[in-house]
Amino acid sequence: SALSCYSAALQALPASADPALSQSAYRGLADAYRGLGNADLAASAQAQAEAALSSNLYLKVRELEETARKLQEAKQTEGAVTALEAALDAAMEGGDLKAEGRLCARLGEVLVEGGGDLSKARDYQRVALQIFREVGDRESAAVTWLRLGTVLRKSGDVKQALSAYSRSLQVQRDLLGSAKVHIEKTPKKTVMLLATTLNNLGEAYMLQRKLPEAKLRLQEALEMKRRGLGPHH
Repeated sequence: SALSCYSAALQALPASADPALSQSAYRGLADAYRGLGNADLAASAQAQAEAALSSNLYLKVRELEETARKLQEAKQTEGAVTALEAALDAAMEGGDLKAEGRLCARLGEVLVEGGGDLSKARDYQRVALQIFREVGDRESAAVTWLRLGTVLRKSGDVKQALSAYSRSLQVQRDLLGSAKVHIEKTPKKTVMLLATTLNNLGEAYMLQRKLPEAKLRLQEALEMKRRGLGPHH
């Protein structure tokens, strides 16, 4: 009877139903099959329950990310951080490593932009970098190195900021080189990221009174911006 009820429940659930309902029904179905001694069907139902759980957590992560975005726009940094940390917990529960990296990077970004705890922002960004290396996401790593440099510079560690900016620049240039794309054919967003990195390097060199190096990087940044925005922007 339990098997019939769970099967009927699954058939009655609309496609738009909360995945948590499907997860609960599949778990009940798995228990019913185990009670009947059918291990294969029990394993199949359990796998479907886990798939439903992953879907539910994915939706939860996306919903929390959207909430955080709106709170950040409203300058409510603390609320945005809380939402992103909840999203990170859900991503970790679902074993979604890429989402974990994305959320750690976002947490660092929100804390910096909202005037939050810089040491906490730095830690989140370093975790994000570790994850991006693990999953092979070099583009996200380049952006995160850039943001880490900004945190370090604001914290007064200009030497380490220079190192982070340089790592970001190296990764970006490696990506451009591996793609064998001329800078003129490179997407505007990519060119502007490169320009921002060069500009930040120049400013960091200025803080160290290394004026020749600062001048070189700032000139390179200006050239990148001209290419990205046009000479008459």
